[in-house]
Amino acid sequence: MSEFHPYPITLRAKTFSFLGDRKGLAAVEFAVIMPMLFGAFIWASVVGTALLDKQDLAKKVRLGVEGILRFDGDIALAKSFADSTGQAAFQSESQSSFNSSSVSISTEYRCRTTTTVTVFTTKSGATCVNPEAWYTVSASDTSLSPFGQQITIVESVTFLGN
Repeated sequence: MSEFHPYPITLRAKTFSFLGDRKGLAAVEFAVIMPMLFGAFIWASVVGTALLDKQDLAKKVRLGVEGILRFDGDIALAKSFADSTGQAAFQSESQSSFNSSSVSISTEYRCRTTTTVTVFTTKSGATCVNPEAWYTVSASDTSLSPFGQQITIVESVTFLGN
């Protein structure tokens, strides 16, 4: 036997009752938003690590350029200067990636005419009287993000020497 209700409960009334019930809403919002926040945290930590490593490599490349200018294009002295100065200047920093990277310096000589540019690997091989010395200073490093992902970063600059 069914009970008698003075006001029968219809499907419409149950629907409005369900929509008006706010129990558990915070838990559902948390379940939806938490994965997005966790993903943003991972992304920020990986990008932050990569930016710090890139900044360290930029310091190393800058020291390589300074070495070339200071030692009048002597690549061996410039490389030694960049590596040793980098070790001494930044050894107090906790980032080991900067201290483990080394500078690579290459040079090429270019002869220009009004219509062409010819590139030579040695100054003695250049066919013009005053070849331009172009230097490429680069540094690269591979490091691990806080979550174990491998990140390879390369910093490089090419400039016209004297």
